[in-house]
Amino acid sequence: MIKPKRLITLCGLILLASLLLNVVPESQGLLQASKTIVFNGTISAQTTGLPWLHTSGQNIYDSNGNLVKIKASVISNGDGSSVTETDIQNIKAMGFNAIRWWLYWGGQGGTNLPLQPTPSSINVNYFTVGQGEPSGTSTDNVITWAQNAGLYVILCPGWSETHPAPSWSGMGSSQDATPLFYNTQVQSGVYYMYNWIAQRYASYSNVIFESMNEIQKAQPVSSADRTAFANFNAGWLSAIESGEGANSHLKIIQMLLDWSEFNYVLTGPFFSGTHANVLMATHSYAFVDTQMSSYLDYFASQWANAIHAQNLPWIDTEFSTAENTGGSPSQTVGLQQAMDMFTKYNSAGWGYFCYNSFTNHQGDWNIANSANAAQIIPILFSATATLDQ
Repeated sequence: MIKPKRLITLCGLILLASLLLNVVPESQGLLQASKTIVFNGTISAQTTGLPWLHTSGQNIYDSNGNLVKIKASVISNGDGSSVTETDIQNIKAMGFNAIRWWLYWGGQGGTNLPLQPTPSSINVNYFTVGQGEPSGTSTDNVITWAQNAGLYVILCPGWSETHPAPSWSGMGSSQDATPLFYNTQVQSGVYYMYNWIAQRYASYSNVIFESMNEIQKAQPVSSADRTAFANFNAGWLSAIESGEGANSHLKIIQMLLDWSEFNYVLTGPFFSGTHANVLMATHSYAFVDTQMSSYLDYFASQWANAIHAQNLPWIDTEFSTAENTGGSPSQTVGLQQAMDMFTKYNSAGWGYFCYNSFTNHQGDWNIANSANAAQIIPILFSATATLDQ
């Protein structure tokens, strides 16, 4: 899991408009965005494949009118190995219908660093060649492999202590992400990135977009921060809408529930303006807890209910026993309680953390390890946890 970055505002749809009109020629491996992007990669447009998804009230439906619950595995390259098509096929065979794929905003080292060298340029090699850890797996390949396997892909940009934000953002690895709310250069850069990615995958029906991973406002917080949070969300949602053209992908706004200082957003609205196919996401790693029942009640009343009160779907895009590496019996008990809670409070889906391509990496919760999977998968896909009811 990428640890939380303390985050801050974005607004500036005027900046976005001027940004999208700024056409700069491509040069030296950096693909400059414009209203029409010319790719130098090998990815091809896909107009067929998985059904398009859309929201209606608190739920997700496909283009055939079927209720859909997102059941995703977070997936990442491991120490000494990279994600392969076989990994994607393994995830499908386990029962998942989606994967969640990180886009490291500042890059992952090697020759493909960073993803976004400047506020108005994108390193196309990050998408066509790979992420560079160790040899990398290209996002283009992951999306194509997933489509071939019948899986949706949640694309989630972010940064961490080990993979800092781009140098131009001034954010480094700091958990204080204030510039996301209040620094106009950082805001315009983020909007640029989302618009570029939306144009690249505009015709892919299996792509879902998510906001920056684990964004969080540093204390103290105020009502102005709530407005800034909503305006930032409106900015990146608008950037995607401008890039995806006539299509409309699911868009996930992420917020945290384990940090009480983030509760200031609970009264909403979570975004300004009118935007289609928006979901609200939470993360939790506190399911293994001595006060499980009271915690789940708090979770549902404070978060799921707040989201549903605005007639939006609620999805939890990261949860697991990741912070309990002892392998105690409470590990699987906590997972079952989590699954029951998702069903009880009408979650639109979940993302299990995680499948790592290095099978011995990340303790007893990496489901690429067959012994771990034998314990965890039956709980995730038990009769009471399928959510398809």
